[in-house]
Amino acid sequence: MAAAGALGVISVNGAAADGADRIFHEAGFIQGVSMNRNLHVEGIGNAQTAVDLAVSLCQRGQDLSARFQSMIASGAVKAKAGESSAALSVLEKIHTESVHRGYLPVEMESSLFIGRIEMDSGKVASGRLRLENLGKIAKDKNFNLIARQAENTLASSGPKQDASTAGKP
Repeated sequence: MAAAGALGVISVNGAAADGADRIFHEAGFIQGVSMNRNLHVEGIGNAQTAVDLAVSLCQRGQDLSARFQSMIASGAVKAKAGESSAALSVLEKIHTESVHRGYLPVEMESSLFIGRIEMDSGKVASGRLRLENLGKIAKDKNFNLIARQAENTLASSGPKQDASTAGKP
């Protein structure tokens, strides 16, 4: 399925329901929701509904990776809807659990989203510090895409300001 709908879904591997059998393909649905959380969001209500369903389904399953991805998508949708504190709450929970379980890619991805949300919600110093640290760690661990995304977010936020120059022309 290709669509530019709620989460700007590019594709889903398999249909949500298999025609005659009516078998739900959870992995295809989750991939369709979670893989496109960085894209432009239109129709936030539909996106939130889809993500809520994905999170609910993943909570019942054994696939920890799918659960993490669905929750990251949930945090991203909440952030796009202007619910920064709810998004941060979800993402910090995922970050803590991924650190505890040793899921480094999820740890880095959640940290990237947290840093972006912090910067967008006025916690610029905290977000900048998080993204700077993430960029260094990601480079050291050869997570080059995450490192580039952290660097790009920092670059697009403008030059670093310290307390002595903040607010001065």
